[in-house]
Amino acid sequence: SLSEHDAATAHLKALKSQFEQVKRRYEVGVVAKPDLYAARAQYWGTKANMRHVDRRLQHALHALSEVTGKRYRQVMMLGKTLPMHRPKPSRLKAWETLALDHNLSVLVSGKAVEVADQAIDVGRASRLPAVAMQAGRVRSRPWISGLEGPSTEVNQVLLKMTWALYAGGKITASVKQLQQLAGMARDAHIKAKRSALTAVRDGYFDVRVAMDQVKASDQALIASRSASLAMQDGYNVGTQTITDVLQSLSDTHAARLQYAEARYQYLQSILQL
Repeated sequence: SLSEHDAATAHLKALKSQFEQVKRRYEVGVVAKPDLYAARAQYWGTKANMRHVDRRLQHALHALSEVTGKRYRQVMMLGKTLPMHRPKPSRLKAWETLALDHNLSVLVSGKAVEVADQAIDVGRASRLPAVAMQAGRVRSRPWISGLEGPSTEVNQVLLKMTWALYAGGKITASVKQLQQLAGMARDAHIKAKRSALTAVRDGYFDVRVAMDQVKASDQALIASRSASLAMQDGYNVGTQTITDVLQSLSDTHAARLQYAEARYQYLQSILQL
């Protein structure tokens, strides 16, 4: 919305200048009424559309305020120059490794697989004998004929072994269920890794494409401005019509908007990567 507003403002300014120039030429009898009407219609039509552009910008600022909790009357534009750099590290394989090592979904799903495998081991261990040992010391002092006798101490060690010889298939069924859950966890982990790799690959190539788009859009804007100036010169000497001039201004506006959007797309691609 900010880039659209900036481009629309520049376009309206250019149309206003063109309209005033045609108006002056009409007043001295150089141009006819159709040229004046065409320039005026283009200017006032664009000015009316500017209100919609202003509204969309305000909506965008309100959405930003909703996220940050602060009120914004305006935000800073990008500078005229935007330094662009290739993704670092430069190799896609390095980005894939980073994604698998640091992606939160991959890490969480990987831990879920480990927990599921451990649960299977615990379930299988239910078939094995269980041994429990308890050690302690017991001290006693008997009373004989009202007199306190000598104290005695006894060390005790208790050893208990349990073995589920038959559980009616409960352990086997439980292990199978745990294996199914582990399979689901493993599938989810594979899916998370594939999603992470797809996202980082798309982001990597999006940055490279965005850089090329910025460069191409910049050249298109330069060419459009040159064409617009040539149209204006041709109109001044009578080789071009006002329609040609107005169309060239519209083309320059479209090129300016495309260039601004390409720059913002580059920044967005960098942040997403």
